[in-house]
Amino acid sequence: MTLDQTIRQFLDHQLSNGRPPHTIGAQQRDLNLLLTRLGSDCDIRSITAIHTDSFFLSDPVQKQADGKQKMTSSINRTRASIKGFFRWLTDTGQIDHNPAIGIQIKHKNQKPPVFLTEDEKRTLLKTIRSQKGWQTNRDLVIVNLFLHTGIRLSELVNLDIADVN
Repeated sequence: MTLDQTIRQFLDHQLSNGRPPHTIGAQQRDLNLLLTRLGSDCDIRSITAIHTDSFFLSDPVQKQADGKQKMTSSINRTRASIKGFFRWLTDTGQIDHNPAIGIQIKHKNQKPPVFLTEDEKRTLLKTIRSQKGWQTNRDLVIVNLFLHTGIRLSELVNLDIADVN
């Protein structure tokens, strides 16, 4: 079985399992990098860990078109796509060994969330209450909803009165 054929089968499998189109598109771009590196006629059973290691060290994976280093999150997405592809090949019995099993995804250190102290919350709400006009009640509802529900800002912005029960 050629690499080109199995990539198409994998993407069809992802589509049939309801994966979002943007996820499938990203996987297709990542797998096309592998296809370019190894060739479309490459027999999937001949791919080894040496091939995957050299692929992940290659410029198309590591660098942007302008030569700058890609972000860790972009490289991680490529790693996840390739790992998922070879895991699927192994799970479906198309290959006996997974050449990407040793590939590790680097986890970046995430900053802890920034939040308001209780005093800052009180000051914010007091400042809003001291305002005059019809917007005061609206602003109080918005800020209270945001502070006390854990709603995301994008969800709050997109909230419609019809969404409220």
